[in-house]
Amino acid sequence: MKYKKGQRYKVNGVSFRVTNHKKWCYALTDDYVYHIPFEFAKLYEGIEEGDPVRLSGKLEGDEKKLDDLVVLKGNGTLIIKKGYFWDGCSGPTIDTDTNQRGGLVHDSIYQLMHYKLIKKNYKNRSLTDELFYQLLIKDGMTPFRAKYFWCGVRGFGFLFI
Repeated sequence: MKYKKGQRYKVNGVSFRVTNHKKWCYALTDDYVYHIPFEFAKLYEGIEEGDPVRLSGKLEGDEKKLDDLVVLKGNGTLIIKKGYFWDGCSGPTIDTDTNQRGGLVHDSIYQLMHYKLIKKNYKNRSLTDELFYQLLIKDGMTPFRAKYFWCGVRGFGFLFI
């Protein structure tokens, strides 16, 4: 599917619109909650059970700060708030219904690492990249194409955190 600027979409539980922003392609139009499987959540370094990590920021063209833009709890609950911007999957890729959710979850966790809200290390990157791969498969991408995307984040993801 070719996404059109200004249009709203709902794909695999993610409600978003295509932006006119120079850097960010997409903006959430509703909060999105994803429960990271326990086998992943328990392995992340820098996340404590009772003390969630939080990323705050500003909305495009707005001076109003948005608290808790991304929240990752120790039990693996990832909350991404309405107004969060992301750029979709990077590289020579085409955004489709099969990579929107994976790209959103991956980008939000990478931003937590970028701002040092969770440890920026090989282990956390590996977990996030594997989670990305699993979401691509779950959302209908072929394993061959999903491996291509996974190779991209494994090989070049460190440049973005």
